[in-house]
Amino acid sequence: MICSGTRAKGTGVMSIGATHLLHGDLQLFGARLRLRTPDGGTWRLHIPPIGYKLVGRKVQLKGTRVGFDELDVEWIAERG
Repeated sequence: MICSGTRAKGTGVMSIGATHLLHGDLQLFGARLRLRTPDGGTWRLHIPPIGYKLVGRKVQLKGTRVGFDELDVEWIAERG
């Protein structure tokens, strides 16, 4: 599954505040982290510095959408 959203009543999966479960490749993009999903999508991530340990690896994460292509990451883990 690329994206699933738990949503508030009356909101779409793509709404600000929607929860997303995603997986893909964690990349360093400038000074920020970015997730590239298997379908070619990209998300800019707001993530604690611990996430930098996973750069270059396949990961899965849960986050809340805070902008057009931005997620506040709740948790991230290497995908085995």
